[in-house]
Amino acid sequence: MKVTPTTKKFGKYQPGDEFELPDKAARIFIHVGKLREVGELGYQTRMMQARDVAQVETLSYSVSELAAPFGYKSDGTPRKRPGRPAVNA
Repeated sequence: MKVTPTTKKFGKYQPGDEFELPDKAARIFIHVGKLREVGELGYQTRMMQARDVAQVETLSYSVSELAAPFGYKSDGTPRKRPGRPAVNA
């Protein structure tokens, strides 16, 4: 299993160095907190990028995509999603 030290030097390896260790020994050191698995990541953020204006203008939507997913009320306004609290206006 590929592992890396968490905070301190582990033998000749510094934190960030990847090395192979037998699975059984690696699990013990991971449980103790000395090592962590290389494939294991903490929180991961996505790369968010805005679309080009040219791409947005060329998108075409069908009527079914723009229609209210839960239908319309008798006065023509779209229905709210079920389970949401009522809006007191």
